Amino acid sequence: MANFEQINEARQLLELGEATTLKQIKQAYRRAASRYHPDKCKDPDKAKSAEMMKKINEAYELIMKYANQY
Repeated sequence: MANFEQINEARQLLELGEATTLKQIKQAYRRAASRYHPDKCKDPDKAKSAEMMKKINEAYELIMKYANQY
């Protein structure tokens, strides 16, 4: 189970407010994924984009697990 600090970091990474709906979580994930996906990102450093995408995926999974518990 994730602690508050991990959930808060994930929320900030996805730029979510303190109270959000599942729809808002999914929209934030899609927005972040389109911004940092290695195939779509304009940043020439693809490794950096891939690492950020990994963090975004982990944050999304963590928040969705937490949201589905309540």
